Amino acid sequence: MTNTLDVLQARYQEDGKQIEEVQTDLDSLHKTYKITDQPYLDELHKLQQMIEFHKQLQTKIEADKLDEQFKSQNSPH
Repeated sequence: MTNTLDVLQARYQEDGKQIEEVQTDLDSLHKTYKITDQPYLDELHKLQQMIEFHKQLQTKIEADKLDEQFKSQNSPH
């Protein structure tokens, strides 16, 4: 694996932990505030953005893995 792919995978794992933390915060806010209160909606939006980035990062990691496999299969031995 390349260094870049290792960095992406580390970032993906770190982002996963942050998503869990935001989800926990969001659950706490949901219990404290009405669903329409701004702090809850702000955290919900933050979580949605993090999840979307997390999905994009996973797609990038998978694409890079496939690219690495393709290169190693097609390189002269």
